[in-house]
Amino acid sequence: MEKLNEEAVKSLIQLREINAVRVKGYQNAVQTIRNGNLKKYFQIKINEMNDFTDCIDRSIMNSNIDLNKSIQVQTEKIHQSQFYFTMAMSSTNPRTVALSCQLGDKFAEKAYESTMNLLQFLSLPELLTILGKHISNLRKSFDTTKEVLDTALV
Repeated sequence: MEKLNEEAVKSLIQLREINAVRVKGYQNAVQTIRNGNLKKYFQIKINEMNDFTDCIDRSIMNSNIDLNKSIQVQTEKIHQSQFYFTMAMSSTNPRTVALSCQLGDKFAEKAYESTMNLLQFLSLPELLTILGKHISNLRKSFDTTKEVLDTALV
């Protein structure tokens, strides 16, 4: 069971890293995009991600895993979603920023689902609830972002 706990914590750390880059990509969207509705949409997403990151931090702190000795996350590998969020952070073109966030969300969904599968066996009800909510949001995000983009940037 401890191996599963270590794997779950590693997966949570990966989600935390994805969220950190995701927040930066969305912050660039807020700064780059002029449309008020689109800015508001991305700001709501930032607030959701910050809440989720806080929950991840609490769960990691409450785990029985000695992070200093057991967990070694491979920081040289990035998740595919991080690639798209980095593109969003780097661009000054509003459409590129928004589309990069949209694609990043699509790939982040897979990482979230993988973590959810690992956590099914652990008793972390708060984290499972929030993770389920974020997976649902990510599934809707692709279409929602497209709709917002179509109305705001055309």
